[in-house]
Amino acid sequence: MKHVTLPVSPRTVHWGYFSRKVAPALTLRSGDRATIETLTHHANDDYERMIAGDPGAESVFQWTREHKAVARRGSGPVEGPFIRGAGEGIGVHLLTGPVAIEGAEPGDILEVRILDVRPRPSCSACHAGRCFGSNVAANWGGSTYPVFTQSKHPKEAAEFSEWLNATDASWNITKTAPSSLFPTYLPLLNSASYKNITVPLSGSSTPGVQFTAAASQIQGVPWPPFMTEALTQSATVFAGVMNGKQTLQTAFKNFQNVLVNYAKAQGFTVST
Repeated sequence: MKHVTLPVSPRTVHWGYFSRKVAPALTLRSGDRATIETLTHHANDDYERMIAGDPGAESVFQWTREHKAVARRGSGPVEGPFIRGAGEGIGVHLLTGPVAIEGAEPGDILEVRILDVRPRPSCSACHAGRCFGSNVAANWGGSTYPVFTQSKHPKEAAEFSEWLNATDASWNITKTAPSSLFPTYLPLLNSASYKNITVPLSGSSTPGVQFTAAASQIQGVPWPPFMTEALTQSATVFAGVMNGKQTLQTAFKNFQNVLVNYAKAQGFTVST
């Protein structure tokens, strides 16, 4: 048995898509162990804390007029002309790998054991050794700003937003499975009921502790209403794909129509 480390670098990560065409970044034999480094696409929310001084993160997030470290970002087209570049940013998460298993064949069932998970420490001189993540104020599909700015009843909508984000009663609802919402109410972030929560992926660790610490360190990130609309509509538009009643191609076409109609309703002129 051997133990190897797979670091993050432009060679070992791909951004925003799954594909069998991606060459393995590492090949293991049955029984081998690997330490696999990861990055969050939210790292640039706070360059100082989550990228600066970290050679791996700096290499992946390097993007200048002259050089783009990870050329493709997203599952979109890889042949131009482009607006944002190869992949067009359709897909956001950074994936390290793939990892191939020597001798494995299509159809085989692989047993993978996750022995430990640790947050990536900051390499910044000012924050060395501390761990950070995306601010809870960054919108992950739960922004309330568009709710009360676009509502016909802004006063009532604002009151609801305040209740949703800042009361014990709302936390008693949102913490109940299958909800996966994150609290934005400071007393709840610091409460034992949140910090002691474990999930199957985290094993016996308590991710809420790290999330609370990270959330208190990072400033909020602006979130455009178009992104909220896209996230809100995606669950409905792609439901047919999930249950096998609709093709992905048809769903994307419908999704485009939904967003175009939304843009036009906001007063924009849209060309497709």
